[in-house]
Amino acid sequence: MNALLSGVNAAVIGLLATALYSPVWTSAILSEADFAIAAIGFFMLTRWKIPPLAVVVFCAVAGIAETVLHLGYVARERLGVEYIINCAAVSPT
Repeated sequence: MNALLSGVNAAVIGLLATALYSPVWTSAILSEADFAIAAIGFFMLTRWKIPPLAVVVFCAVAGIAETVLHLGYVARERLGVEYIINCAAVSPT
């Protein structure tokens, strides 16, 4: 019975990882700065045991700072027209 539950647990983790990668990772991590923010947030949660609300605030402030300072501009420029089309398709206007 334990072996069965271990197999189910591994399958669920695989499904969750796939669900995270496909819509979240591919649309949110567009530059090295985005990756750094995500990695720091991950380590804040797992290694340093910082409360989740503080991590969310940190990531939000870091994302705003990245936008204001144009740190992700080079990566977004590399994406070119596809990025602009995707943004226009998601835009509420």
